[in-house]
Amino acid sequence: MKNKINYLIILIPSIIMSTITFPNEKHFLTPHLVTSLSINNYDITVEVADNVKQRELGLMFRKSIKPNHGMLFVYKSSKLHCMWMKNTQIPLSVAFIDKSHKIINIKPMEPFNKTPQCSDKPAKFALEMNSGWFKKNGVLPGQKVYGLNN
Repeated sequence: MKNKINYLIILIPSIIMSTITFPNEKHFLTPHLVTSLSINNYDITVEVADNVKQRELGLMFRKSIKPNHGMLFVYKSSKLHCMWMKNTQIPLSVAFIDKSHKIINIKPMEPFNKTPQCSDKPAKFALEMNSGWFKKNGVLPGQKVYGLNN
């Protein structure tokens, strides 16, 4: 009987601790599909956020993203979408993309800034990349993004 009690004393706290998540580990909770896209003859690798939970988390709590990597937000419908940088410490740029896969507009995103940055027209996608990536690679509104699926 004493062995069973000792076993429970060890087991119960272990179970409780295994269910606790810490804020800086949230991005590990929902693995993202990874895919490749092409813009202006540049190939990029993106994590796909295609459900509410993944879109809400976005790139929060990350300390960096690799060059030519980003996150693609896929929305169920085309409408005016907005992004913000709550709990996001990486300076980013976001391109809003319409249902025909053309870039609508590109906005800078400052770390931890909760001011919404919105699409100028209805968007089906938003693509976050490291700050300045679009400008550095000559990517402009009106250009097409290849590899997207509606």
